[in-house]
Amino acid sequence: MIAILIMALVMILSIAFGLKVVHPIENLEEQVRLIISTGDLESHIPMESWDEIGRLVKSFNQLLNSLDQKNENLKDEKELLTTVVDGVGAGMILLNPDKKIIWWNTKFAEWFGHDLTNLPWDQVISRQGMEDVYLENGRTISVFVNEERRHFRQMYYELSPDNPENASYLLLLDDVTQEVEMEARMIETDKMAAIGLLASGVAHEINNPLAIVAAHSEDLLDRLNEETLAPTRGEIKTGFKIVLEQIVRCKQITDRLLGFARKRINGSDLIDIGVASLQTLGLLEHKAKQKQIKLELQLENNLFALGNENEWQQVVLNLITNALDASAEGGVIEVKGYREGEKIHFLIKDYGEGIPQSNLKKAFDPFFTTKSVGQGTGLGLYVSYGIVLKMQGEMSLESTEGQGTRVKITLPLHKAGD
Repeated sequence: MIAILIMALVMILSIAFGLKVVHPIENLEEQVRLIISTGDLESHIPMESWDEIGRLVKSFNQLLNSLDQKNENLKDEKELLTTVVDGVGAGMILLNPDKKIIWWNTKFAEWFGHDLTNLPWDQVISRQGMEDVYLENGRTISVFVNEERRHFRQMYYELSPDNPENASYLLLLDDVTQEVEMEARMIETDKMAAIGLLASGVAHEINNPLAIVAAHSEDLLDRLNEETLAPTRGEIKTGFKIVLEQIVRCKQITDRLLGFARKRINGSDLIDIGVASLQTLGLLEHKAKQKQIKLELQLENNLFALGNENEWQQVVLNLITNALDASAEGGVIEVKGYREGEKIHFLIKDYGEGIPQSNLKKAFDPFFTTKSVGQGTGLGLYVSYGIVLKMQGEMSLESTEGQGTRVKITLPLHKAGD
């Protein structure tokens, strides 16, 4: 009987103790499920006792506080990152291994639209533009955005493969429209200044054939008015042939100047450096003759580079003009163009007054010139350097005062048909 009572008492105590332990645990489980479902890390589980279960609840509340603080820190960092990404002024996109868009920032969406998921990046940009696009660091592309022509410089970075977004590339598009337009205006200003300096030389060049035309025309008219000394049919034909030859010569001179002066067309084509340079040298023949300077030319054939022919001619004109201005009468200017491996080397060397070392570092600065007023704008070397860089080339200047100057341009060689 006593044994039965003891067993009953033990069972009652066990049930009571079990209920005391199980109830707080069930309550803890219920509160945890609620927090998980709501995601509310600011919630706290009420403590019902100070025993082991109570200490467990206290530790869990401390964990919630820590998680809540870290979550707030992550939110702040995300907001800061979003502010930076959207406020930097550049368009950004993440690309997967197939170069399809998986993420873009607000600025990119402003330019190219919002529904971009899984679209090939090049199609998104080229459908707005004027030219084919491809990944190349530092390349400037021209596209129409909201019916307005814009220029973007692209930079891309390969990403490590172990990122959660499975992104392989980060592409940045920097709006350089103002920079490109300012550069275009400076190129045009330099060109107009060069045309102004060329005008007097062209006028003299045209004056010679016009004088011949006038002389033969007057002679024929005088003889036609005299009965005894009337020209024969053969003499008339010869006179008209000479007149026609001189008119063609005038047209060639004006065509060269008009070709140089024509409005610059944006974009790049395959150009023959040698042929384009020879066309430009024709504009400077009169100036060279005036100073009795000999132009020694060594230009190989098929020196193809990617660029704008009109801009390249401006480079040649600027450099040869500088060499002519620096050279004494009876001097020599060497112009060489040759290929070496996959590169084109173009050199202009004069034996003139040279550039002082104190001015050499400033030679490529805009508006820096040592010429007298009215003889130069100070833009020639600056503009030429910028054009060469656009052609993915390099330009260097070596000079010794009293011995002369050498300008060397190196460009990537392209084959016809590339």
